[in-house]
Amino acid sequence: GVQTCALPILGSIENFSKEKREFKVQIFPSPFSQYLNVNFKEDVSSNTNLMLFDLNGKIVYNNMLSGSRDNKIILNNLLPATYLLRLESKNKFIQTKVIKNK
Repeated sequence: GVQTCALPILGSIENFSKEKREFKVQIFPSPFSQYLNVNFKEDVSSNTNLMLFDLNGKIVYNNMLSGSRDNKIILNNLLPATYLLRLESKNKFIQTKVIKNK
């Protein structure tokens, strides 16, 4: 028979996202060079955390957003690469890839 084995990391992310609803948000431009716009399509709480990870999982940016719907995140000090962007609040969560150009 065929054996299936669940990868723990996928399982934990799946369970995590079921507990939290996804943000309605636009993140642009991608690729970006100097900054990212993070524009929420809904009201957001002031304790929304924005994190960027490099592909090794190291946090390269970590900041609380102000609670404003439209946020401009200055990232001109980052090296050109692909990053994982995570937005997280008490009950909402989203994760997506963004690309930084020169």
